[in-house]
Amino acid sequence: MNVCVFQASEFSDCTTGIARFNKLLSLHEGVNTSNGMDTLVVYPQGLVLDLEIPSGASSISLTRYTDFNGCTIRVKNTQEESFVLYKLESQGNGSLIYPYGLVDSGDFSSYSGLNNGLYLLVIEDMFNWTCRTTNEGTKNVKRRDLLIVRDGKALNKPIATYDNLSSLPKGNYYPIDDAPKFFRNLTFERTADSEKKTFLLEVNKQYNFGIQNLRIATPDISDVTTANPPQYREDMCVRIMDSACVSLVNIVVGGSYSGQGDWGYIFRYENVWNLYLQNVNGDAPWGITGGFNVSCVLLDHCEINRFDCHCYGRDFTYRNVTIRTSYFNGRNAYCQISSPYGTMHFQHCKFIECRPLVLENSYNAFTGFELVYEDCEFVVNPTYRFMVDGLCLDTNINPRTELSVKCLPNIFMRNSTFTIPPSVTNYSLIDFSIQGSSPLYSGTIGHISFIHMENVSISSSISMNLCGKPIVFPSQLLQQLLNCNFTLS
Repeated sequence: MNVCVFQASEFSDCTTGIARFNKLLSLHEGVNTSNGMDTLVVYPQGLVLDLEIPSGASSISLTRYTDFNGCTIRVKNTQEESFVLYKLESQGNGSLIYPYGLVDSGDFSSYSGLNNGLYLLVIEDMFNWTCRTTNEGTKNVKRRDLLIVRDGKALNKPIATYDNLSSLPKGNYYPIDDAPKFFRNLTFERTADSEKKTFLLEVNKQYNFGIQNLRIATPDISDVTTANPPQYREDMCVRIMDSACVSLVNIVVGGSYSGQGDWGYIFRYENVWNLYLQNVNGDAPWGITGGFNVSCVLLDHCEINRFDCHCYGRDFTYRNVTIRTSYFNGRNAYCQISSPYGTMHFQHCKFIECRPLVLENSYNAFTGFELVYEDCEFVVNPTYRFMVDGLCLDTNINPRTELSVKCLPNIFMRNSTFTIPPSVTNYSLIDFSIQGSSPLYSGTIGHISFIHMENVSISSSISMNLCGKPIVFPSQLLQQLLNCNFTLS
C-alpha cells in the first residue's frame, strides 16, 4: 500500500474557504493520478479546515483508504444544492447479464466472466415490486439485491425468491477484492451560515468498507444565521449504494436537515448486504439511519431515534439498542420496515416512549416474518398504545402474487417488561393507528400462526389486546402466555 501524508503547511497560503477547498481537491486529484486507488491518504493530525463550496464545484474522489487523523472539516455552502464533498466509487463499468433461473441457486458458473475471481453482482427485478402511494401521488417501486460471487458461486442469497413468473432479474457485476477499505477519524460540521445542503460522503459498489470514529453536526433550524437557510429535508449526509460488508463504528450524530414531516437521513443505505452498526449514537428531527433493499443487518450498542428499511429487506438484529428521541413527543422514534423477510430480533433493547415497530403501509406490501424480543424494556408513550403499528390495513390488494395476501409476523417474546403510565387503560400488541374511516381489510391475515410470550410483565392492571382493530386472524392461531401477569383479549 502506498501512503500519502498531507501537510498542514500545504494550506498555509489559503486565505479563504474556497481556496482551501480547491487546494484539498487538487491534493486528492494528485494522489489519484500519481499513486492510484490503493493509496492510504492521511490528513495532518488535528487540523481544522474551514471550507467553502464554490460555484460549479466537483466532488473530491477518494482512494480506498482515508484517515482524517482527528481533523475537523467545517463546510459553508451557499452555491451548490445537495453537494457531495467526498465520493468513493467503483473503478470499472459493470458487465450486464440476465440471470433468470440462477439467482436463487446462486450458481453463476455458466458465465465465463463470473467463474473465476470475486465479484459484486447487483440484481434488479425488471418487473415492479410494488407501488407506493403517498400524498405526493403513486410511484412504481423496484426491488434490488446484491450478491457476492466467488469463482462462480454466490456467498449469500437474495432477500426473496426470483424463481417465479412475477420476476425478471437483470444483473451487473463488478470485480472486487477482500482488502478492507476505510474512512475514519473525522469531525464534519455543516455551518449555520450555509444556504445549501452539503453531504459528506457517497459510496458506491464497495466491498468490505468501514466508517470509524466519525462525528457529524448539523445546526438546528432555529440556529441558522442566514436569511436563506437550506431546505431542512431530503438529507443524505452519508449515502451507501450497492455495497456489501459495510460497517459503521463509533459514530456520533447531532441533528440533520429534516423536519417533523420532512424526511432526511444522516446515513442512507440503498441495496446493501451485511451491514454492521456499533456504538452509533444520535438524534435528529427525522431519522439517523434509513435504507432500501437492505439485508443481514446488525446494530450493536447503539442509541438512535430510528432505523428504517423501506420496502424489501431481510434479517435484522438489534443488540443492546435504545430507541428514543427528544423531538416531537416521540413521533419519529421507531424501527420502520416494509415487506420484510426472515427475522427481526431484538435482544436487550429499550424502547423509550416511542413506537417500537412500524410496518410502513404506503407500499401495500405486508409480508410474513418472525418478530423476536428477548430481555427488552418498553416504556410506553401514552400516545402510542401499541407495540406494532401497521398504520392502515386497507382493502387494496397488491397485484404481485407474493404480496397479494396481507401478512403479520409471528411474535415471540421472553423476559421483557412494559412500563405503562396510569392514563393508559388498554394496550395492543398490534394496531393500525391511522386506519380512521378507511375500510379495513376483511380477508384472513397470512403467515401469523403463533404468539408466544414468556416471563413478560406489565406495570399496571390493564386490558392487553392482541389487536386494536377487528381483523381476521387464522383460526388456528396459537397463543401461549407463560408466567405473564396479563391475558390477551
